[in-house]
Amino acid sequence: MFTLPSARRFLLPAAVILILLVILRVLADTGSLRSSHDALLQAALQRELSNSAKITLLYNASAHPHLSAGRKTTYRPPSHALPLPLAHPVIKQFTHCPIPANEHTSHIRLPEILYNISLTPTSASSELDKRAEDQNGGQLDSPPTAKTSTTRFFNPAIIPLPYWAHPARYILVSRVVTSGFHQESQICLADICLPQQQQPSSSSSSASTSQGQTHLPPDTRPCTPSDHFHLGSGGGLRCVSEPLKINIPPTPAEKCEDAWLAFPDIPGFHDPRVFWSDKGEPLILVNSASRYGCVGLWIVDLRVVYPVLETILSREDSALGVVRRDSGGEEGSEVAGNGVSLGFKPSMSYPHLTEITRNPRGSRASVEKNWVLWFPSGEEAYVQYDLLGDPLLSKDEAGLEAGQDLEGLPRLGLGGNQSQDYRYSNVTKITGHANNSTTKPRTKERRTWMEKERRGGRTFSKLIGNGFTTPNLTHPHEQPCFSAEEGDFEDSFGSIGHWHQGSNSLRLILCTRAQARTDPACRDDDYTDDDNTGGETTGAVAGGRSVHFAIIHRKFSNELDLPLRYERYVVVWEGREPFQILGVSRLPLLMRDEWAKPWTKDENWPVSGEAELKRKSNATMRMADRGGGSKLMRRGIHEREIGEDDGFDKSPAYFTYTPSLAWTWSPHSAAANQDHENDDVDYMSQLGTGYLGDDVLVGIGLDDVNQAFARVKVDSLLNCLRLCPGVRFAEEAS
Repeated sequence: MFTLPSARRFLLPAAVILILLVILRVLADTGSLRSSHDALLQAALQRELSNSAKITLLYNASAHPHLSAGRKTTYRPPSHALPLPLAHPVIKQFTHCPIPANEHTSHIRLPEILYNISLTPTSASSELDKRAEDQNGGQLDSPPTAKTSTTRFFNPAIIPLPYWAHPARYILVSRVVTSGFHQESQICLADICLPQQQQPSSSSSSASTSQGQTHLPPDTRPCTPSDHFHLGSGGGLRCVSEPLKINIPPTPAEKCEDAWLAFPDIPGFHDPRVFWSDKGEPLILVNSASRYGCVGLWIVDLRVVYPVLETILSREDSALGVVRRDSGGEEGSEVAGNGVSLGFKPSMSYPHLTEITRNPRGSRASVEKNWVLWFPSGEEAYVQYDLLGDPLLSKDEAGLEAGQDLEGLPRLGLGGNQSQDYRYSNVTKITGHANNSTTKPRTKERRTWMEKERRGGRTFSKLIGNGFTTPNLTHPHEQPCFSAEEGDFEDSFGSIGHWHQGSNSLRLILCTRAQARTDPACRDDDYTDDDNTGGETTGAVAGGRSVHFAIIHRKFSNELDLPLRYERYVVVWEGREPFQILGVSRLPLLMRDEWAKPWTKDENWPVSGEAELKRKSNATMRMADRGGGSKLMRRGIHEREIGEDDGFDKSPAYFTYTPSLAWTWSPHSAAANQDHENDDVDYMSQLGTGYLGDDVLVGIGLDDVNQAFARVKVDSLLNCLRLCPGVRFAEEAS
């Protein structure tokens, strides 16, 4: 009789085979995942390179192709076989130094003052402030108890709104001084108020008020008593809407080690930067945990995290005070009721949180920060990683990853006792090396990629989509602008500073707005189609009049690796390929009331004998209050006695940091190019571009616990420029 064997004897072999199959499948999937990034990047680069010779792009049309047919031109990658172009001679006017340097501190002190910033919104405080004002005879002596807030903010980031925004003129993003290690930033709509100008006596006070208002810049309004209370007697930037917390989801870290081990567990993002792209997109760049290391940089459209901005840019909600067109197409009128969208909006290059990479992947550090984006045209975006490169030490010798800045460790409480390990390099001269990071020398055993690929010099790449980038595009003939002799040296106290990028960048056309309206060489175009020129490419970009600039810092630290001071410099580079750096400030810049520590007050503001006598005379004239003492004028974060010193407040901040640059808001009539005056997208694409004579808002953080801003002419920022080695002009070409 035939019998079948029991199936139970096959259970164990079957289970073993099944487990082996599962293990093999998991290993295969893991290998696929590990290579997915490299494969995707290689595919993107291959597509970019293979199609570059034959693909035809529509320039000036990507953001809204249905509005303009664009101009056809063939994209070609930069050729390093060609020599560096000759710089436009107009940049040489900024090599002069109209303001002498301080003989003690070696700073150039600009005449502009610091203005305060308040996130107490006008809408929330107006009712209580008005009640308090009525009770005190038109004066606000103390804030309403219900609205008193102990929240402090620092490191402001600012961008202007389009001309149709009303009453807000700006977007303000500020970091919150938190009680723990967690990070938080808030955002609001804001405007600027200034005190009315004092006018000669007139027959009527209303006429005097009207005259005073005409002297205010177009982006400002007269301060109210409430503004003076919250901002001080000098006015400043204040929220007009309730500030909201910016919610950006946490990101995963591939690997964090040593002092940075706890970084991914700290809630919130770091170091927000806001700016306009050349497509008219408001963008925010933040530091967060990295998928390719420990800390990286992520970018997302600001309209995604702050939907109110979308309604303003689209003119969709007149309840927000947006000036929009009515159904008849008339501009400049405010219409009640529901708004009507134009239907044309800037595209979103970053609708989702996207990490910016570094190519090749081996060239990136575990901790990356302080990258700068710039936009030479609506079709292109670039990211600048380093201006100086890294010190001439391997990362094994230095004991750090390349580009790592230990500034964040003690300030976040992550460093423990390790901050003591690195203090030696802060006070000791390292001969022959450009000290670009806080390092402690170690034994010279192994060599790493940094010596081969990042041994100093500038590195930047082009963004090619989804955060991926090309390899380094720096022209091999571009000479370093920050050599060991020119870039790093000891201060008068023997401390060595190191360079790092600070603010976002702005685009500047080296012409006035009046010239841009009439002179073809000043047109903000990277093409022309004029038959009279025989098809030759002209305009501000090709002619070398389009440049980009940003604030960079020279950081000095104390023995605990905490910031001692940040020296402020301006760096300028060309807006055409290969984007060579033109120059950098010869000396650091200070505003009128900034105190450069650790120099004394008398060293910061030296006075002549005649000025000293006048100061002492004025100091004896005090306004007595009812209690018999000297009356103090409230100035927001500062307070001073009337008649004290030079009649202005001297900031008590120990160090100041510059995270933001923004062009000031301007009415539509101030636009330089009026060809498409009805095109909102074209207008927004110009919000990151300015001209000579324009004002710049410089956002400044004070001691990581407060904030301010200065209003400076762009010409003043660029003065006293040191041209980089190798920058040549037409008359110098042989």
